[in-house]
Amino acid sequence: MKKVCVTTGSRSDYGILSQVMKEIRKSKELELEIVAAGSHLEETFGYTYKEIERDGFIIDKKVRIPLAFSSNKEMASATGEAVRGFSEAFSEIKPDLVLVLGDRFEVFAAVIAAYYQLIPVAHIHGGDKSTGGSLDDSVRHAITKLSQIHFVASRKSFERVKKLGEEEHRIHLVGSPAVDMILSTKKISREELNKKFGLKNEPYTVVIQHPITSNVGEAGAQMRETMEAVKSIGLQAVVVYPNADAGGKKIIEEIEKYSKLPFVKVFKSVPFKDYVQLLMHSSCLVGNSSGALIETPSLHIPAVNIGPRQNEREKSENVIDAPHDRREIEAAIRKALFDKEFKKKVENCKNPYGIGKSSKKIVEILEKTEINEGLIRKKLAY
Repeated sequence: MKKVCVTTGSRSDYGILSQVMKEIRKSKELELEIVAAGSHLEETFGYTYKEIERDGFIIDKKVRIPLAFSSNKEMASATGEAVRGFSEAFSEIKPDLVLVLGDRFEVFAAVIAAYYQLIPVAHIHGGDKSTGGSLDDSVRHAITKLSQIHFVASRKSFERVKKLGEEEHRIHLVGSPAVDMILSTKKISREELNKKFGLKNEPYTVVIQHPITSNVGEAGAQMRETMEAVKSIGLQAVVVYPNADAGGKKIIEEIEKYSKLPFVKVFKSVPFKDYVQLLMHSSCLVGNSSGALIETPSLHIPAVNIGPRQNEREKSENVIDAPHDRREIEAAIRKALFDKEFKKKVENCKNPYGIGKSSKKIVEILEKTEINEGLIRKKLAY
Protein backbone atom coordinates (compact mmCIF):
# COMPACT_ATOMS: atom_id res chain seq x y z
CA MET A 1 0.00 0.00 0.00
CA LYS A 2 1.09 3.55 -0.71
CA LYS A 3 1.39 5.74 2.38
CA VAL A 4 -0.27 9.09 1.65
CA CYS A 5 0.45 11.79 4.24
CA VAL A 6 -2.15 14.56 4.37
CA THR A 7 -0.82 17.74 5.97
CA THR A 8 -3.23 20.26 7.44
CA GLY A 9 -2.33 23.50 9.17
CA SER A 10 -5.68 25.21 9.70
CA ARG A 11 -9.42 24.69 10.07
CA SER A 12 -9.96 26.01 6.54
CA ASP A 13 -7.85 23.44 4.72
CA TYR A 14 -8.97 20.55 6.96
CA GLY A 15 -12.61 21.22 6.19
CA ILE A 16 -11.89 20.72 2.49
CA LEU A 17 -9.34 17.91 2.91
CA SER A 18 -11.57 15.88 5.22
CA GLN A 19 -13.61 14.54 2.29
CA VAL A 20 -10.43 13.39 0.53
CA MET A 21 -9.17 11.85 3.76
CA LYS A 22 -12.35 9.81 4.12
CA GLU A 23 -11.92 8.48 0.58
CA ILE A 24 -8.26 7.59 1.24
CA ARG A 25 -9.29 5.75 4.40
CA LYS A 26 -11.74 3.65 2.38
CA SER A 27 -9.15 2.79 -0.27
CA LYS A 28 -7.58 -0.68 -0.39
CA GLU A 29 -4.55 0.74 -2.20
CA LEU A 30 -3.70 3.67 0.06
CA GLU A 31 -2.79 4.10 3.72
CA LEU A 32 -3.69 7.42 5.32
CA GLU A 33 -1.25 9.35 7.52
CA ILE A 34 -1.93 12.76 8.99
CA VAL A 35 0.30 15.60 10.13
CA ALA A 36 -1.56 18.41 11.93
CA ALA A 37 0.18 21.72 12.44
CA GLY A 38 -0.16 25.45 12.99
CA SER A 39 -3.40 26.88 14.32
CA HIS A 40 -4.85 23.38 14.88
CA LEU A 41 -2.68 23.22 17.99
CA GLU A 42 -3.44 26.71 19.37
CA GLU A 43 -6.02 27.60 22.03
CA THR A 44 -6.58 30.99 20.37
CA PHE A 45 -8.03 29.21 17.36
CA GLY A 46 -10.01 26.62 19.31
CA TYR A 47 -7.63 23.60 19.35
CA THR A 48 -9.10 22.42 16.06
CA TYR A 49 -6.95 19.26 15.99
CA LYS A 50 -9.71 17.88 18.25
CA GLU A 51 -12.12 18.25 15.33
CA ILE A 52 -9.87 15.94 13.29
CA GLU A 53 -9.91 13.38 16.09
CA ARG A 54 -13.68 13.70 16.58
CA ASP A 55 -14.06 12.77 12.93
CA GLY A 56 -12.38 9.46 13.73
CA PHE A 57 -8.93 10.19 12.28
CA ILE A 58 -5.64 9.40 13.99
CA ILE A 59 -3.05 12.19 13.87
CA ASP A 60 0.37 10.63 13.31
CA LYS A 61 2.43 13.75 14.04
CA LYS A 62 1.83 17.27 15.34
CA VAL A 63 4.04 20.14 14.20
CA ARG A 64 3.99 23.17 16.46
CA ILE A 65 4.66 26.49 14.76
CA PRO A 66 5.13 29.86 16.55
CA LEU A 67 2.02 31.77 15.51
CA ALA A 68 2.26 34.81 17.78
CA PHE A 69 3.42 36.97 14.90
CA SER A 70 2.30 40.44 13.95
CA SER A 71 4.75 41.20 11.13
CA ASN A 72 5.91 39.67 7.87
CA LYS A 73 9.39 39.12 9.36
CA GLU A 74 7.93 36.98 12.12
CA MET A 75 5.81 35.13 9.56
CA ALA A 76 8.96 34.34 7.58
CA SER A 77 10.63 33.02 10.75
CA ALA A 78 7.57 30.88 11.51
CA THR A 79 7.78 29.42 8.02
CA GLY A 80 11.39 28.41 8.69
CA GLU A 81 10.39 26.73 11.95
CA ALA A 82 7.59 24.94 10.14
CA VAL A 83 10.01 23.57 7.53
CA ARG A 84 12.10 22.13 10.37
CA GLY A 85 9.04 20.58 12.03
CA PHE A 86 7.67 19.01 8.87
CA SER A 87 11.13 17.72 7.93
CA GLU A 88 11.36 15.82 11.21
CA ALA A 89 7.78 14.53 10.91
CA PHE A 90 8.29 13.20 7.36
CA SER A 91 11.62 11.68 8.31
CA GLU A 92 9.91 9.67 11.05
CA ILE A 93 6.75 8.51 9.30
CA LYS A 94 8.37 8.07 5.84
CA PRO A 95 5.36 8.65 3.56
CA ASP A 96 5.37 7.64 -0.10
CA LEU A 97 3.55 10.84 -1.03
CA VAL A 98 2.48 14.09 0.64
CA LEU A 99 -0.93 15.60 -0.15
CA VAL A 100 -1.52 19.33 0.44
CA LEU A 101 -4.12 21.96 -0.36
CA GLY A 102 -3.93 25.65 -1.10
CA ASP A 103 -1.37 28.33 -0.53
CA ARG A 104 -0.86 29.03 3.16
CA PHE A 105 2.62 29.35 4.66
CA GLU A 106 2.27 26.03 6.54
CA VAL A 107 1.55 24.28 3.25
CA PHE A 108 4.57 25.93 1.63
CA ALA A 109 6.75 24.76 4.51
CA ALA A 110 5.48 21.18 4.27
CA VAL A 111 6.14 21.11 0.53
CA ILE A 112 9.71 22.41 0.95
CA ALA A 113 10.36 19.72 3.57
CA ALA A 114 8.97 16.99 1.30
CA TYR A 115 10.81 18.27 -1.78
CA TYR A 116 14.24 18.09 -0.20
CA GLN A 117 13.56 14.58 1.09
CA LEU A 118 12.55 13.48 -2.44
CA ILE A 119 8.98 12.76 -1.36
CA PRO A 120 6.56 13.49 -4.20
CA VAL A 121 3.85 16.05 -3.53
CA ALA A 122 0.26 16.16 -4.79
CA HIS A 123 -1.21 19.67 -4.64
CA ILE A 124 -4.92 20.54 -4.62
CA HIS A 125 -6.14 23.95 -5.89
CA GLY A 126 -2.99 24.92 -7.75
CA GLY A 127 -3.32 27.34 -10.65
CA ASP A 128 -5.92 29.53 -8.91
CA LYS A 129 -5.51 33.27 -9.32
CA SER A 130 -5.98 35.99 -6.68
CA THR A 131 -3.90 39.09 -7.34
CA GLY A 132 -5.19 41.45 -4.66
CA GLY A 133 -2.02 42.22 -2.73
CA SER A 134 -1.89 38.97 -0.80
CA LEU A 135 1.23 36.80 -0.93
CA ASP A 136 -0.94 33.79 -1.76
CA ASP A 137 -0.57 33.86 -5.56
CA SER A 138 3.22 33.64 -5.56
CA VAL A 139 3.25 31.02 -2.79
CA ARG A 140 0.64 28.96 -4.64
CA HIS A 141 2.66 29.00 -7.86
CA ALA A 142 5.86 28.15 -5.95
CA ILE A 143 4.08 25.13 -4.46
CA THR A 144 3.06 24.11 -7.99
CA LYS A 145 6.70 24.12 -9.12
CA LEU A 146 7.70 21.95 -6.15
CA SER A 147 4.83 19.48 -6.65
CA GLN A 148 4.67 16.44 -8.92
CA ILE A 149 0.89 15.99 -9.19
CA HIS A 150 -1.61 18.80 -9.66
CA PHE A 151 -5.31 18.50 -8.78
CA VAL A 152 -6.83 21.68 -10.19
CA ALA A 153 -10.33 22.99 -9.56
CA SER A 154 -11.17 24.68 -12.88
CA ARG A 155 -10.27 24.71 -16.56
CA LYS A 156 -8.60 28.13 -16.19
CA SER A 157 -6.45 26.78 -13.35
CA PHE A 158 -5.50 23.83 -15.56
CA GLU A 159 -4.24 26.21 -18.23
CA ARG A 160 -2.30 28.33 -15.74
CA VAL A 161 -0.47 25.30 -14.32
CA LYS A 162 0.32 24.24 -17.86
CA LYS A 163 1.73 27.72 -18.59
CA LEU A 164 3.99 27.37 -15.54
CA GLY A 165 5.79 24.67 -17.51
CA GLU A 166 4.20 21.61 -15.93
CA GLU A 167 3.81 18.50 -18.06
CA GLU A 168 0.19 17.96 -19.00
CA HIS A 169 0.06 14.34 -17.78
CA ARG A 170 0.70 15.64 -14.24
CA ILE A 171 -2.32 17.99 -14.27
CA HIS A 172 -5.78 16.64 -13.39
CA LEU A 173 -8.98 18.70 -13.59
CA VAL A 174 -11.03 17.38 -10.65
CA GLY A 175 -12.95 20.38 -9.27
CA SER A 176 -12.83 21.46 -5.64
CA PRO A 177 -13.30 19.01 -2.75
CA ALA A 178 -15.04 21.89 -0.94
CA VAL A 179 -17.98 21.38 -3.30
CA ASP A 180 -18.07 17.69 -2.28
CA MET A 181 -18.58 18.70 1.34
CA ILE A 182 -21.28 21.21 0.44
CA LEU A 183 -23.25 18.76 -1.68
CA SER A 184 -22.90 15.82 0.74
CA THR A 185 -24.07 17.76 3.80
CA LYS A 186 -27.64 17.17 4.96
CA LYS A 187 -29.25 20.41 6.09
CA ILE A 188 -30.28 20.44 9.74
CA SER A 189 -33.34 22.32 11.02
CA ARG A 190 -33.12 26.01 11.81
CA GLU A 191 -34.19 25.20 15.35
CA GLU A 192 -31.20 22.89 15.80
CA LEU A 193 -28.85 25.49 14.31
CA ASN A 194 -30.21 28.22 16.58
CA LYS A 195 -29.59 26.05 19.62
CA LYS A 196 -26.03 25.22 18.56
CA PHE A 197 -25.00 28.82 17.90
CA GLY A 198 -27.27 30.75 20.24
CA LEU A 199 -29.12 32.48 17.40
CA LYS A 200 -32.58 34.01 17.32
CA ASN A 201 -34.98 32.71 14.71
CA GLU A 202 -34.22 35.69 12.45
CA PRO A 203 -32.11 36.23 9.31
CA TYR A 204 -28.35 36.50 9.79
CA THR A 205 -25.09 37.03 7.93
CA VAL A 206 -21.80 35.13 8.30
CA VAL A 207 -18.67 37.31 8.50
CA ILE A 208 -15.17 35.96 7.84
CA GLN A 209 -12.35 38.37 7.00
CA HIS A 210 -8.60 37.69 6.81
CA PRO A 211 -5.63 40.08 6.70
CA ILE A 212 -4.02 40.93 3.37
CA THR A 213 -0.51 39.64 4.03
CA SER A 214 1.23 42.27 1.91
CA ASN A 215 -0.55 45.06 3.82
CA VAL A 216 -0.88 43.82 7.40
CA GLY A 217 -0.74 47.32 8.89
CA GLU A 218 -4.24 48.04 7.56
CA ALA A 219 -5.83 44.79 8.79
CA GLY A 220 -7.44 46.31 11.89
CA ALA A 221 -8.83 49.35 10.11
CA GLN A 222 -10.20 47.17 7.30
CA MET A 223 -12.01 44.94 9.78
CA ARG A 224 -13.42 48.01 11.49
CA GLU A 225 -15.00 49.17 8.22
CA THR A 226 -16.66 45.78 7.82
CA MET A 227 -17.97 45.67 11.37
CA GLU A 228 -19.31 49.22 11.14
CA ALA A 229 -21.31 48.18 8.09
CA VAL A 230 -22.60 45.11 9.96
CA LYS A 231 -23.50 47.35 12.90
CA SER A 232 -25.37 49.83 10.69
CA ILE A 233 -27.52 47.09 9.17
CA GLY A 234 -28.28 45.61 12.59
CA LEU A 235 -28.94 42.09 11.31
CA GLN A 236 -27.76 39.09 13.32
CA ALA A 237 -24.14 38.33 12.44
CA VAL A 238 -22.00 35.25 13.09
CA VAL A 239 -18.39 36.47 13.08
CA VAL A 240 -15.52 33.96 12.93
CA TYR A 241 -11.87 34.67 13.78
CA PRO A 242 -9.43 34.95 10.86
CA ASN A 243 -6.67 32.53 9.90
CA ALA A 244 -3.33 32.64 11.72
CA ASP A 245 -1.57 35.20 9.51
CA ALA A 246 0.37 38.39 10.14
CA GLY A 247 -2.25 41.04 10.90
CA GLY A 248 -4.70 38.51 12.33
CA LYS A 249 -4.29 39.83 15.89
CA LYS A 250 -5.48 43.27 14.82
CA ILE A 251 -8.55 41.77 13.19
CA ILE A 252 -9.34 39.79 16.35
CA GLU A 253 -8.98 42.94 18.47
CA GLU A 254 -11.50 44.74 16.25
CA ILE A 255 -13.92 41.80 16.29
CA GLU A 256 -13.88 41.70 20.08
CA LYS A 257 -14.78 45.42 20.26
CA TYR A 258 -18.10 44.56 18.60
CA SER A 259 -18.71 41.27 20.40
CA LYS A 260 -20.96 42.87 23.03
CA LEU A 261 -23.49 44.03 20.46
CA PRO A 262 -26.65 41.95 21.11
CA PHE A 263 -26.91 40.78 17.48
CA VAL A 264 -23.24 39.76 17.06
CA LYS A 265 -22.05 36.22 17.85
CA VAL A 266 -18.26 35.69 17.80
CA PHE A 267 -16.52 32.30 17.41
CA LYS A 268 -12.82 31.51 17.49
CA SER A 269 -13.39 28.65 15.10
CA VAL A 270 -16.28 26.75 13.55
CA PRO A 271 -15.90 23.14 12.33
CA PHE A 272 -16.32 23.02 8.57
CA LYS A 273 -19.43 20.85 8.83
CA ASP A 274 -21.06 23.45 11.09
CA TYR A 275 -19.78 26.26 8.86
CA VAL A 276 -21.61 24.65 5.93
CA GLN A 277 -24.79 24.50 8.03
CA LEU A 278 -24.38 28.18 8.90
CA LEU A 279 -24.06 29.03 5.21
CA MET A 280 -27.08 26.91 4.29
CA HIS A 281 -29.34 28.92 6.58
CA SER A 282 -27.66 32.32 6.15
CA SER A 283 -28.82 35.32 4.14
CA CYS A 284 -25.32 36.29 3.02
CA LEU A 285 -21.59 35.62 3.51
CA VAL A 286 -19.51 38.76 4.10
CA GLY A 287 -15.70 39.14 4.07
CA ASN A 288 -12.74 38.20 1.90
CA SER A 289 -12.47 34.44 2.28
CA SER A 290 -11.96 32.31 -0.82
CA GLY A 291 -14.93 30.29 0.44
CA ALA A 292 -17.18 33.18 -0.55
CA LEU A 293 -16.29 32.45 -4.16
CA ILE A 294 -15.75 28.67 -4.07
CA GLU A 295 -18.50 27.41 -1.78
CA THR A 296 -21.46 29.82 -1.83
CA PRO A 297 -22.44 29.28 -5.51
CA SER A 298 -23.31 25.63 -4.76
CA LEU A 299 -25.62 26.83 -1.98
CA HIS A 300 -27.12 29.65 -4.06
CA ILE A 301 -26.57 32.29 -1.38
CA PRO A 302 -25.15 35.80 -1.93
CA ALA A 303 -21.57 36.71 -1.04
CA VAL A 304 -20.14 40.17 -0.44
CA ASN A 305 -16.44 40.04 -1.32
CA ILE A 306 -14.60 42.87 0.43
CA GLY A 307 -11.34 44.44 -0.71
CA PRO A 308 -8.72 43.20 -3.16
CA ARG A 309 -7.71 39.90 -1.50
CA GLN A 310 -9.63 37.76 -4.02
CA ASN A 311 -9.05 39.97 -7.07
CA GLU A 312 -9.20 37.97 -10.33
CA ARG A 313 -10.26 34.75 -8.63
CA GLU A 314 -12.97 33.02 -10.66
CA LYS A 315 -16.42 33.79 -9.32
CA SER A 316 -20.08 33.25 -10.06
CA GLU A 317 -22.94 35.74 -10.38
CA ASN A 318 -23.79 35.51 -6.68
CA VAL A 319 -20.77 37.64 -5.68
CA ILE A 320 -20.85 41.40 -5.08
CA ASP A 321 -17.49 43.18 -4.79
CA ALA A 322 -16.98 46.10 -2.39
CA PRO A 323 -13.90 48.08 -1.27
CA HIS A 324 -12.86 48.48 2.38
CA ASP A 325 -15.38 51.26 2.92
CA ARG A 326 -18.22 50.92 5.41
CA ARG A 327 -20.79 52.71 3.25
CA GLU A 328 -20.06 50.63 0.17
CA ILE A 329 -19.97 47.42 2.21
CA GLU A 330 -23.34 48.30 3.72
CA ALA A 331 -24.77 49.03 0.27
CA ALA A 332 -23.46 45.68 -1.02
CA ILE A 333 -24.98 43.77 1.91
CA ARG A 334 -28.31 45.51 1.42
CA LYS A 335 -28.25 44.57 -2.27
CA ALA A 336 -27.52 40.96 -1.35
CA LEU A 337 -30.39 40.93 1.13
CA PHE A 338 -33.11 42.89 -0.63
CA ASP A 339 -32.46 43.27 -4.38
CA LYS A 340 -34.99 40.91 -6.02
CA GLU A 341 -33.34 40.96 -9.45
CA PHE A 342 -29.94 40.10 -7.95
CA LYS A 343 -31.48 37.33 -5.83
CA LYS A 344 -32.88 35.74 -9.01
CA LYS A 345 -29.33 35.62 -10.41
CA VAL A 346 -28.16 33.96 -7.20
CA GLU A 347 -30.84 31.28 -7.51
CA ASN A 348 -29.58 30.39 -11.01
CA CYS A 349 -25.83 30.78 -10.55
CA LYS A 350 -23.39 28.00 -11.46
CA ASN A 351 -20.23 27.06 -9.57
CA PRO A 352 -17.03 27.36 -11.67
CA TYR A 353 -15.30 24.96 -9.25
CA GLY A 354 -17.18 21.82 -10.17
CA ILE A 355 -20.24 19.77 -9.30
CA GLY A 356 -18.79 17.36 -6.73
CA LYS A 357 -17.07 13.94 -6.68
CA SER A 358 -13.61 15.51 -6.81
CA SER A 359 -12.43 13.62 -3.71
CA LYS A 360 -13.15 10.27 -5.37
CA LYS A 361 -11.37 11.40 -8.52
CA ILE A 362 -8.30 12.44 -6.50
CA VAL A 363 -8.12 9.09 -4.72
CA GLU A 364 -8.60 7.10 -7.93
CA ILE A 365 -5.67 8.96 -9.51
CA LEU A 366 -3.48 8.46 -6.43
CA GLU A 367 -4.28 4.73 -6.46
CA LYS A 368 -3.05 4.46 -10.04
CA THR A 369 0.04 6.64 -9.53
CA GLU A 370 3.35 4.78 -9.46
CA ILE A 371 5.93 6.19 -7.04
CA ASN A 372 9.16 6.10 -9.00
CA GLU A 373 11.99 8.23 -10.35
CA GLY A 374 9.86 9.30 -13.30
CA LEU A 375 7.30 10.83 -10.96
CA ILE A 376 9.82 12.68 -8.82
CA ARG A 377 12.07 14.04 -11.59
CA LYS A 378 10.15 16.69 -13.52
CA LYS A 379 10.82 18.28 -16.88
CA LEU A 380 9.88 21.73 -18.11
CA ALA A 381 7.19 21.45 -20.76
CA TYR A 382 8.61 24.35 -22.80
